[in-house]
Amino acid sequence: MTRFADIEKLRNDVVKSIYGRRLGLDHDDFLVGPVGIRNPIDNLTSGQSTMPSTGTLTLQPHGISLIGTTASSGTSVASTASQQLPAPSPGARKSLFNITTGQLVVSTVTASAFFFSSQSSTMTYLTLTGKGANAELIGLTTALWGCMGVVGTSLTTNATLS
Repeated sequence: MTRFADIEKLRNDVVKSIYGRRLGLDHDDFLVGPVGIRNPIDNLTSGQSTMPSTGTLTLQPHGISLIGTTASSGTSVASTASQQLPAPSPGARKSLFNITTGQLVVSTVTASAFFFSSQSSTMTYLTLTGKGANAELIGLTTALWGCMGVVGTSLTTNATLS
């Protein structure tokens, strides 16, 4: 069966139309019809005017962020640029990518928001070490970011890079 046949089958299941057969809800209230969904990509490198060399940058709590940084091990988060991630909306997805060789530190904005992983549910710092390090997050509650997949990434409760 071809891809287009699959899409046509899904489009035939639309019971509440939003945009004809191209977009609608099926009998289980799932959105059906589009080929895919495109997410916004924030390109935050040192060459961009929005990337500070020190201080903090608040990321969007959804979409994809490509972030360049030059922090090195043993550095205090307070003395280098760090990124803050606001508390999530349940179900929202966030992808983070370190596009340089440095260490990228992401912390939660509020004291009541945490990263949840197999390590702990009270981690407040996410460190992406080296080019290509990434983290796939999903909002589990309004206070918990679930770590669904990480590469070259560690979670800690302290503010010093290892």
